[in-house]
Amino acid sequence: MPPKKQLKKADKAAEPAAAKSVKHHEEDRQGGWVEPTTVTVKPPEQLALTDKELETEHTRVLTAKDPVAPKNVVRFSFKERVYKLDASVEQCALHFELEGNLMHRESEDGKRILAEIDAIRIAQERAAEAEAMTVQGGEGGAA
Repeated sequence: MPPKKQLKKADKAAEPAAAKSVKHHEEDRQGGWVEPTTVTVKPPEQLALTDKELETEHTRVLTAKDPVAPKNVVRFSFKERVYKLDASVEQCALHFELEGNLMHRESEDGKRILAEIDAIRIAQERAAEAEAMTVQGGEGGAA
């Protein structure tokens, strides 16, 4: 077995985890099941809080109001010829809107559109057949 490396102070914290992982691999090879271990890593800039500070509760209230929406809107009433304050301000903001024309095949409109598409396809096929017949008929008459 090769000699172990000399560990620096920074590497000493990683030594137990590395030793455990090696031990897990050895036991896995032997067929034993080893329960995984959890190592908690604390960032160096994390504040050290006292127990009293940890127990304090902070309450946050979430609201559905849009902070960017105007508080009051004034509109001109052509009927009364005055500016009026609009009490209700719309809070809805659409971020995405897609208009489409999907229809179910078995609906009335879907059946009508499919029938139109089939009629166009049949008309094109008949036109192609008629053109082929005129080309063949024209070649036969010239010979």
